[in-house]
Amino acid sequence: MTILFLCGSLEPGKDGVGDYTRRLAGELIRQGHQASIIALNDRHCETQIENTQECDGTSIEVLRLPSVVLSKERFYQASLFIEKQNPEWLSLQYVPYSFHNKGLPFGLSKQLAKIGKGRKWHIMFHELWIGLTKMSPLKHKIIGFPQRKIANNLVSNINPKLITTSNKLYEILLKNNKIDSEILRLFSNIPKTTEDIDFQDYLYKKLIVPEIGRNNLILAGIFGTIHSSSNLEIVIKDLEQQAYLQQKRLGIVIIGRIGTYGEIEIERLKAIFSARVIFVVLGEQNPQQVSTFLQMMDYGISSTPTQFIGKSGVYAAMRYHNLNIIMSNNNNIIDCIANLDEYLSDLINIPSENWSTEYICKKLINRLSLTK
Repeated sequence: MTILFLCGSLEPGKDGVGDYTRRLAGELIRQGHQASIIALNDRHCETQIENTQECDGTSIEVLRLPSVVLSKERFYQASLFIEKQNPEWLSLQYVPYSFHNKGLPFGLSKQLAKIGKGRKWHIMFHELWIGLTKMSPLKHKIIGFPQRKIANNLVSNINPKLITTSNKLYEILLKNNKIDSEILRLFSNIPKTTEDIDFQDYLYKKLIVPEIGRNNLILAGIFGTIHSSSNLEIVIKDLEQQAYLQQKRLGIVIIGRIGTYGEIEIERLKAIFSARVIFVVLGEQNPQQVSTFLQMMDYGISSTPTQFIGKSGVYAAMRYHNLNIIMSNNNNIIDCIANLDEYLSDLINIPSENWSTEYICKKLINRLSLTK
């Protein structure tokens, strides 16, 4: 099968959907298919770039079209690349803000329909629109209204053979807008690797393991953005009590980009628990070190709102590394959805190996193969 993906940007490490698309395309190639990518609105280059990008040792042909160039020229160059690649499928990896700074890519659907005329389309809705709840700010509701219209126009104008999204919440919201979709879960954004012994030793020293011993320590890890609606203090208090009852110390290890709020919150929590809990803040690390960190932890703490965990690459990475996950953010922020408990329970029970890139890639290929 030959698939050409279209996304916003392809600067490694700077665009989550771009990184996802690259990993998916690389895995497709390793499984014997042909895949390439166009970045239609790349904010990280000033001139057109046609070359290859590497992902896990696999080379992928890419075309990066800078956002500073007029859309007419960008879509003309995209059409030439599509003709050259001659794909069986075009797969749009959609986030409204990927294609327009204010999340309002008016005209996108007509431009896509033109360059993809006569080809089969797949849309993956990574994001839908903002202003989802009654409590959303008025500004979000105002912007969200045309964003919903744009999503509907995409579907009506390019007439995709398959529509997928990453989670049950989005599937329901799309259905409420008369768009039928299927769930294609995110895969782990961190491959499982052999443990980095030097990094492991470094972390154990930070945790004072040589003095107190690993068996006398419970480790819980936080990876990525800390959301303001999370309840980390309650989670840490519960874990601290568990450690106390087992006559152990609690270690909280924070890794990755936690955001401005996260930095403030961790300092606050340090002040509260400093006498009883060991905090280690590591910042960004390479994939092998993150995989090592995930393999070392007893628990993973997710701060993503529960209803959005299906679209969290961090949650997928923790599940892929077979971590016990503690949800710290159970706020019911979507008032239009009655109950997602069954879906969330199903997510928890999915085997760790089914969160791999290989598994999700096969699911996509099987689904595309069945589509006429």
